[in-house]
Order: sequence, then C-alpha cells, then structure tokens
Amino acid sequence: MGFLQDAVSKLTFKVQAANVIDANTTFQWYESRLENSPKITPDRILSQYSTVTSNAPTSIANLVTLTASGGALNGIVSNDYENSGTPVYHRLTQATNGNDTTYVAYTDPADRDSDRKWNWINPSSVPVNGVPVPYYTIEIYYKVGSTYTQLQATDAASISGLKEVGWVWNYDQGLLLLSTDAINFLKGKNSGSFPELYVRGWRYIGTTGGGTSGSLIVQNEGKSDIPDVTKLKFNAGFNVSTSATGEADVSIITYEHTQSSSAATWTITHNLDKYPSVEVFDDKDERTFGDVVYSSSNQIQITFSSAVAGYAYLN
Repeated sequence: MGFLQDAVSKLTFKVQAANVIDANTTFQWYESRLENSPKITPDRILSQYSTVTSNAPTSIANLVTLTASGGALNGIVSNDYENSGTPVYHRLTQATNGNDTTYVAYTDPADRDSDRKWNWINPSSVPVNGVPVPYYTIEIYYKVGSTYTQLQATDAASISGLKEVGWVWNYDQGLLLLSTDAINFLKGKNSGSFPELYVRGWRYIGTTGGGTSGSLIVQNEGKSDIPDVTKLKFNAGFNVSTSATGEADVSIITYEHTQSSSAATWTITHNLDKYPSVEVFDDKDERTFGDVVYSSSNQIQITFSSAVAGYAYLN
C-alpha cells in the first residue's frame, strides 16, 4: 500500500530528527548506509538563506532569471531544473544496492562515495504571506526507454478515499522514500523491471558556516543577515578580550561594592555608565533590601531601615 497522510508526517520527522527509519527484519531502509544525524556542522549552516527568502520567485521563469548570471540568487541557489529551456534530470541512486525503497541524490549517481546533493529548497521555507512558494517544488521522473514521465504523488495510491501518497521526498537530505505500491507501480510501467528515477529542482549552494575569508555574518534583530562583518562594536557594559587566534570572550561588566562599616546609607560610585540592577547581602551573606536611588549613571545610593554592613553586586 501507499503512505497515508499521517505516515507521511511521521516519515518526514524521522528522516530529519533520527538516524533510522524502522523497518521489518526482511526489508532494509537506509539506516545502515547513510549518515543522517541532526547534529549541526559548518556545512549545515546556510548563512545566505535570508537572501533566498527575501527573493521569492513569482514564476519558474522568474526563478530561472534569479539564479542566472547577474541574478540575486546566482551562486546561492543552483538551477537543477532546466538549462536554456531544456529540462535537467539528475539520476537518483539506490541507498542500498538492490533495495528500491530509498533513493539518494549523489553528485555522481554511479558513485555512492561522491558528495550528496542535498539542501534542496523546500517551498515551505520561502513563504509569501504565509503561503509556500510552489516554484521550488521538486519533480520526480521515471524513465522508460528514452521517455521521462513525471511521477505524481498519488500515482501509487491503491485504496481510494484514504488520500494515500506513493512517495515522500526529503528536501533537506535529498532522499526519496518509496512505498510498496509505488515500487509495484513503477515496475508495472517498465515490464516488471524497476526504471531509472530522476529529480529536478533547486538547491542551496551558497556559503555555509560563519561566512567566507574569516569574516562574520551578524543577524540584525533576527530579521536579516549582514554579511562579511569585520568589526563589532559593543555598547558600554561589555568587556571584550581577544587572543592572537582571533577568538573573543565577551562578558558583562559588573561592579562589586564592599561596605566594611555598618551604615544606614551606602553611596556607591561604580562608573559603569548605566543604571545597573542591584543585589545586596549583609555581612552574614543573607539577602537584604534597601531603597535604591540612582544619582547618575555612575553612582547610586542605597538607604536601609538600620545600619548594615555587607556587599552590593551591580550589573
């Protein structure tokens, strides 16, 4: 049978969040073949993705223009869809030789040791007014003889009314998962032999990790990326120490006041150039409270109901 709608959601989640898909003992998926860990590595940080989302295409033709030389997405999104109007078909490879349940996009379809073609642009990751842009949707094809035919998601549905789909594509990993019905459907189209499978679509190929040439990419209030930053300026209240390797430790500047003699009013000059929060402890290390008055951005006064000695921590 095919994948029901609930199964599609579960499969997609398992592919992204786990390293295995459960299978019965006689039907291997890809868990022993492909590394599919959700850990974050530099090549999984898509540092120019905000450029993708800010240049949502209005049509396939517009997407071709955006990814062509001089376009806003040139060098960031790869056109694995067409070349000068001619369709581009990239052959998929069995994850495990002889097993038709899972297919993978490799740079060299004949070599499983070649790099993976992953980071396909998911339409839902480029929404316009909350609606996914459809032009990034991948297309799967099967080839019989010299003819390429697009495989529809419902081609392999065997139970009417249950909204089954025959296959699931994982955009992040470049994986095609086929149901039993999809396998049988495809064999039926090629006289009992499984046909070659191909994918067309668009992939992220921009910079990954922390940017290029040792520069930084800073996110502005979580909305957009500011690329190739070479200098950071911190507001007062931060201490930055650097090393010869270029690493920087950033810490908040604090001030500790010691009141050795008991007094009902403490005057504290902290020179933090701000209006800090204040915590007070007496000489028995017990939390105590007083009225805090900010004389300026560099001085405060704390007044207690009776004379007290102790410490004040300002940050």
